[in-house]
Amino acid sequence: MAHRHPSRLDELDEGLDVRPQFSREGETVDIPRRKISQTSVAPETAYQIIRDELMLDGNARLNVATFVTTWMEPEADKLLQESAATNMIDKDEYPQTAQIESRCLDILADMWHVPSP
Repeated sequence: MAHRHPSRLDELDEGLDVRPQFSREGETVDIPRRKISQTSVAPETAYQIIRDELMLDGNARLNVATFVTTWMEPEADKLLQESAATNMIDKDEYPQTAQIESRCLDILADMWHVPSP
């Protein structure tokens, strides 16, 4: 998604609304939409705000307009979660991750009959 400059309509919607049931006592409920807040927000509150917004996107599993599937085995999802903190671009620090990436590329190249360089 390309980054764009906020429009006038965006200016009308500068803050995020936090439902009182998701905030903690004494926590500010004025959270800016396009800037880092000057005050901290509980991790649970931040999670709920983003999760609520993402729910507006719909359910990818119900998208019958494409042949692309978003479902994967629970083990694959677990591997993604466990490796989310890995800085994959740092091949020297994570050589095994680089090896796995290389093998995955080889598998895709073989599937698509890519000629050898």
